[in-house]
Amino acid sequence: MRAIEFLVQVVRYANEGFNIKPYRSKVYHHTGDFFNYLVERVNLHQTVNLYKRDTDRMMISNPEGCFAFLYNYDVSQISKTGNLFIRLNARKNVAYLRLDEVVYVRNIHANMKNRFIGDIIHEIPEPSTGIMHEFPNSSMYDELNWVQMPVSVFLDRSKEHFEMFGRMHERISEVYLTCEQINRLIPHTSLFFVKKFTKHYKLIG
Repeated sequence: MRAIEFLVQVVRYANEGFNIKPYRSKVYHHTGDFFNYLVERVNLHQTVNLYKRDTDRMMISNPEGCFAFLYNYDVSQISKTGNLFIRLNARKNVAYLRLDEVVYVRNIHANMKNRFIGDIIHEIPEPSTGIMHEFPNSSMYDELNWVQMPVSVFLDRSKEHFEMFGRMHERISEVYLTCEQINRLIPHTSLFFVKKFTKHYKLIG
């Protein structure tokens, strides 16, 4: 018997749809670095300090893809008084991702206080002796960095966040989809065909 496969709704407000473009360019000046640090269920409430030599290896300099909302998000953001008012008249695009996809999410816990990657430790040698000294470095903007998280774990963080705040903040609900993931999206227009196999598929969101 075929197992049930869960599909999670992805939403993007943009007239161009789920378009692929560089994260940074002369036109786009987005904030936040990308780290291939995987947040799984076991470390969903943990913060780790990493050496810069390790984060340098993890860093993706300039991925291509687009922003989107995954699962539940605060619709009031897309209003005249919302923080995404510039998207008010943009087209709403809907598609679906599988639970086993690993997406980029903001570097912040469900409580909006702690981070998955905390301090990044720089090692600097003393000129006269060569002895290495460690200097932990962090910034209030580090929560804008991106880390990796399976969609199934993303849903756990979203549920916990909503139970704490009674709403979904943008930094919890947004993801950055890579060009490979965009190509794997199941379009909303294919929903009819998915529904024909409801014994095997269940939609979330």
